[in-house]
Amino acid sequence: MCGRFTRYLPWSEIVRLYRLTLDYEISKNTTLACNIAPTVEVPFVIAGEDGSHRLREGRWGLGLGSG
Repeated sequence: MCGRFTRYLPWSEIVRLYRLTLDYEISKNTTLACNIAPTVEVPFVIAGEDGSHRLREGRWGLGLGSG
């Protein structure tokens, strides 16, 4: 299994769903993607300590277990 995924929501819907509020989070303009493969940089949402959501970017991939 290669771990590919699809981002099918428009960015405005992601902002609404996760209640993103920072300027760079709202103004990010990512396009829909049908075949996101491991090693591609993608935006993702994390929960902050106060329960709010924050946008981060990182490389998508499946972790290798410690064995």
